[in-house]
Amino acid sequence: MKINKINMEQKNNIKDFGDFGKKWVGKKCTIVFYDGTVINGKISDDQKFFIEFIDSANRITYVNKAYIREIIPEE
Repeated sequence: MKINKINMEQKNNIKDFGDFGKKWVGKKCTIVFYDGTVINGKISDDQKFFIEFIDSANRITYVNKAYIREIIPEE
């Protein structure tokens, strides 16, 4: 039983980094993927694994957060 208690304590010490997409909802930005592809537009919704993105041609695209390398805000 001590082993289970130690494992539970280790799990509880894991830091939660939060959800990075929520602060970008409604803002124009550029998304850079790991393969170097770049898309410009606006993030309209944030979900657990996906971001709903509206590009400059008003097409809605669901982007998996695992493939995003960088989000650059347009000011």
